[in-house]
Amino acid sequence: MDAVEQDFFGVLDDFESLSVVERGTEQIEDYSLESPIEAILELLASDFVLCKVSSGFYPEEFPRTSELLFVFDLNGTLIREERRYGGWRKSYNRKLYLRDYCRELLDTLFRYFRVAVWSSAISRNTQFRTRLTFGAYYEKLLFVWNRSHCTKKYCSENPYATEKDLQKIWENIPGTGAQNTVIIDDEEYKVESYPRNCIVVVSASKNNSLDAEKDPTLLRLLWYIEYLHLGMLHVDDVRVIMDVLPFRRFLQLIEYFSPRML
Repeated sequence: MDAVEQDFFGVLDDFESLSVVERGTEQIEDYSLESPIEAILELLASDFVLCKVSSGFYPEEFPRTSELLFVFDLNGTLIREERRYGGWRKSYNRKLYLRDYCRELLDTLFRYFRVAVWSSAISRNTQFRTRLTFGAYYEKLLFVWNRSHCTKKYCSENPYATEKDLQKIWENIPGTGAQNTVIIDDEEYKVESYPRNCIVVVSASKNNSLDAEKDPTLLRLLWYIEYLHLGMLHVDDVRVIMDVLPFRRFLQLIEYFSPRML
């Protein structure tokens, strides 16, 4: 029987037998379920992915509210910046583009979740880009942080490197904690200190924004956020849900099953 004809609950078992290599180096890790709640989340994940791949629709209604907080980077994550330099690179014209499916993502986010911005750009640039990106949603943001809130990070290749210490959010923003915070960035080194709370997306570029087909990154991120939302019906810690199905595995499942659904 073909994998897509199996009961949804067997999908991830089938996927585990694949030889999938991440970033051309390490083979995808094996893990065993440790509790009944993880088993429930595993079933939800397989069901959800197949529904999304086949029709883009999941039959259950989403809860109307959530305590989840999604903290977004800007440039490279939600928007793409293009610079055209003049002579001797002393001046340039800057153009900013919203990434494909950004509006659809924001419409869903502000319907169900708390949303914030944390950029590593200076304050002036952060404010400008945030207003451009979020439009009427700007006033609904929980906070807008910039480079001054980041921590300097040693990096031999980038003397200006910074990281985002989530502990600063949890200490300064009421109602936030490790159990309900997810940060999204396109540069892993900025969020790698909190692997169970971060989603790393492919950086927006001219190539994946202007091709004949739309860049699917934010659409797939939206699907994953919907999965996290449903998972919170079963457990009160988003880290547990992300442990069962990390974003990178979610993308692998979509890539694996998409051709079979055509």
